[in-house]
Amino acid sequence: MSYPFVVMCPYYGNKIPAHLDCIEELKERGVPFLPLQDQPYLDVARSVLCTEALKQMPDAKALFFVDHDIIFTADDIIGMVERLLKHDLDVTGAGYSMRRPGSIMSCRPLDAKKIDFYVEGFTEAKWVATGFTAINRRVFQRLDEVTPELYCTSTRKDFRPYFERYIKDNTYHVDDVGFCYRVRDMGMRVWIDQLPRIYHRGAYDYAIEDCGMVVPDVLPPFTVVFEE
Repeated sequence: MSYPFVVMCPYYGNKIPAHLDCIEELKERGVPFLPLQDQPYLDVARSVLCTEALKQMPDAKALFFVDHDIIFTADDIIGMVERLLKHDLDVTGAGYSMRRPGSIMSCRPLDAKKIDFYVEGFTEAKWVATGFTAINRRVFQRLDEVTPELYCTSTRKDFRPYFERYIKDNTYHVDDVGFCYRVRDMGMRVWIDQLPRIYHRGAYDYAIEDCGMVVPDVLPPFTVVFEE
């Protein structure tokens, strides 16, 4: 079976055996996989991977980021891309804990004050972290149209800096948040996919329920209340 997308992974720090098992499952399913090792700057790593993926897979309809410390199944990725394409969305990201009890989540809704997770549905987002994110190919095509001359001019010139850090409203935004603001500034939309249950490996495998936000006792759904 051929898949209409490519999975990209920037490896930084230690490689996690459980994560490598996840990647092996992807490879066994025949999902195209593009890694990048030993690039400590995530804005550069993500930009290089996207540039290479778009070049190597001209028929891919979507690109998918999974970070090296995310624990998942192949069906989590395949299903998320299928939903992105079925609903004709621009960018979707999964919710997960930022790996510290009581910490913020990997996404921020645009208007919603609470979200039900682990159930089918989407909530529009201000931004999503790109640790587990599906991106429609047309997003990069639009970025190329808006900035046709934009190539990296520092240490290397063979990639487009899609994830370059971004300043908006006098605020400095890191690679993934800045990318989402760029997408939204072009009139495209970013969404939180509420269904996947994935884990962020740290001292243990953190899930949404480890964020220290308000959740009920029954799964599913987990209802997360976002404070102002």
